[in-house]
Amino acid sequence: MRRTSEQQREVGTKDYALREKLAETAEEKKRKAAANVEEESQKIIEEIKQLQSEKGLLFQGPMEKKAFLEFAKEEFRRKREAFLSKPLQAHLRACQEATVELFDPKRIRYDFPDGGVGLIWFVVSAEDIEKAVAGLEDGITEEEREKRIKAIDIKVAQLSKRLEDLA
Repeated sequence: MRRTSEQQREVGTKDYALREKLAETAEEKKRKAAANVEEESQKIIEEIKQLQSEKGLLFQGPMEKKAFLEFAKEEFRRKREAFLSKPLQAHLRACQEATVELFDPKRIRYDFPDGGVGLIWFVVSAEDIEKAVAGLEDGITEEEREKRIKAIDIKVAQLSKRLEDLA
């Protein structure tokens, strides 16, 4: 039996409504999928930021006391030598050339233009440094710091891969 034009229109209208509904459903699924990808991406990015912040704190964290003591003593020795070598040499050269009196306070102020800060190199001793460091909290060893940083780097790499795979 042949359908009438009214029946054909009715079938066409129903088919059109079905296509529209399917298109809307597909669009809604796309929007939800995009929203889920965006949400997951943001979570991953936040976790990466948190891990990078933690890594920064590890770089800034306190050194192990023993290593710090060695570092502090060596730095003190190096800076004391640097403080003394050039200004003292300049002062002695000027005295040698007989242009100024040896260890004249005015000339000392000129040759050692640090406003008296240089006295720390003569007031503080290695023993003083040891006592001060003993009162500090003990930090982590460089090996432990590197181990934690490496673990963070691995986790960040994994998260970055997950982020790339989402796209």
